[in-house]
Amino acid sequence: MKDEILTTSEINLKTGIPPKTINKWFENGYIQIKDIKGRNNLFSLLDVVQYNKAHPIKNRSVVWDRIVPRKDEDFRLLVGYDDRYAVSKYRIVNFTTGEVLDPKPAEDGYIHIALQKDGERIYKYAHCLTSELFCPNKRRDILPDANWETHHINVGFEHRKDINPDNLLPLTVNEHRLLHKLWNDNKKKEYWKMIELIKKQNDEEWHKIPHPDYEPDEYNVYYMFLNDKGYEAYINKREIPFDTILCESVERKGEID
Repeated sequence: MKDEILTTSEINLKTGIPPKTINKWFENGYIQIKDIKGRNNLFSLLDVVQYNKAHPIKNRSVVWDRIVPRKDEDFRLLVGYDDRYAVSKYRIVNFTTGEVLDPKPAEDGYIHIALQKDGERIYKYAHCLTSELFCPNKRRDILPDANWETHHINVGFEHRKDINPDNLLPLTVNEHRLLHKLWNDNKKKEYWKMIELIKKQNDEEWHKIPHPDYEPDEYNVYYMFLNDKGYEAYINKREIPFDTILCESVERKGEID
């Protein structure tokens, strides 16, 4: 981030940190004035951002009294946005301001949330943020570069505004398309069977093994991902059941962890 000497209002526009909070940090000696312009104190943007990152709990406690959690509400920090936002299964809040972000659905029925990151406004689907934090998906850990999406299990326009994780399922683009095809073709039995299979795969432990059918060559190393049942067959030198295989992968030599 490029450092700038700014007023508290200017820093607020870039970071979302309230001017009162910045002034409180100055009064407590946590940050210093860099210059004085008229009657306005000027601060280093970098100083403010670095202090904000290093003391997220202190920052959030400044406004926590404005946010009243519900009885069964669990807030989880949204990573990658300077420790500014937290998500529950009901709503998304800005911990630096105490603001509950606007939950009104857009024309497509989904809730679009405007988030600030490095002074820029970024729009995200609220149900995708909830899914990322609350819905288990161990497949994402081993396939981070796959095209992941979030599916509303109860299909219909009226359900698109629902961000409760009980109605959300992380899955790949191809799985998402297939689920909607099954639903639209009125194949409800197959639809619910696939829902349960994806949930199971998302929650299973997966084991990475050298591919039993492909030897490493000059450039590549080949792998296979198995669940517990498949891994047990592998270590006991039995045939690996097809339904225990999540996927196969290839990695370039020199790019392996």
